[in-house]
Amino acid sequence: MKATAICKGLQVPKGYVGPQRRIWQQVIGPCDWLTQADEIKAKMLVNLLCEYEKDSKMFSSARLSVLRSLTTDLMETARRTRVPTTRPRTRASRFFDDERTKESKYFD
Repeated sequence: MKATAICKGLQVPKGYVGPQRRIWQQVIGPCDWLTQADEIKAKMLVNLLCEYEKDSKMFSSARLSVLRSLTTDLMETARRTRVPTTRPRTRASRFFDDERTKESKYFD
């Protein structure tokens, strides 16, 4: 499999019909940064959203916190991007704290 094929998002799982399929297409479908490693979390998110839509008053606070956590894990793209430093590291740079590159002498 090519590397470009991995980052095309997730397909609707087999057996998802009705509300599950609709929620998948609305919430997970547009997220092209998701990979196969995120599939289990995506399924859990869709199933919890289906439960919430059926009866939001009976949805426990524990389930709501799991729903919030899954949403944060899947939808936040800031953790997934890696920004390279603009300045090259030198041998001496590990001994100095530099505010521009956030280098620290303790964490190399």
